[in-house]
Amino acid sequence: MTAWRKKGRTVARILFLCAGAVASLHGSLASAAWVGINPPRGSVILRINFGGVPTVTFTVPAAQLGNGTAVVGIPTLEFEMSIQSQNLGPDLTATMTYTAPATLVSGGNSIPIATISWTSVAIAGAPGGTTLIPGGTFAAGSHAILSITSTGGNTYAGGALTFQFANAAVYPQGTYGPATVNYTASRNP
Repeated sequence: MTAWRKKGRTVARILFLCAGAVASLHGSLASAAWVGINPPRGSVILRINFGGVPTVTFTVPAAQLGNGTAVVGIPTLEFEMSIQSQNLGPDLTATMTYTAPATLVSGGNSIPIATISWTSVAIAGAPGGTTLIPGGTFAAGSHAILSITSTGGNTYAGGALTFQFANAAVYPQGTYGPATVNYTASRNP
């Protein structure tokens, strides 16, 4: 995962590839690590269980092109966001957002980003009080996924996200992408 802190925000990036017919591209798995180590009070932390930039890949077999059966991307990614408030006083709110391009492109052809959605399930062994990150569908631009509020202690949100390509239309064969989706965790105040 590529992650960095800028002006109180934690940012993470994911690449999405959509491969048609026989094309297949895969990212490599790496161990998980928190973005911040011993963060100061009031920190917001975003973690994705991947080293480097995770690449989610969709491979659509030729016999299934455009048949309306969603194609599951690999790998599933675990997201965790936390507020390390440690009894700071006033409530702190953290918001997780994503910024996505409008399309995945292959030469002069494109697939709308809105054809990619995700589902979320609880992470086994996640910290107590974890709020589940909701499922959704990408749209071009920046959009909030969820907000959590800490009223004095550490607060967590998380989920194992599985991405799907809708596969509801036939697109010309090719390798579409990569399309970069940036995730940001920010706090208020």
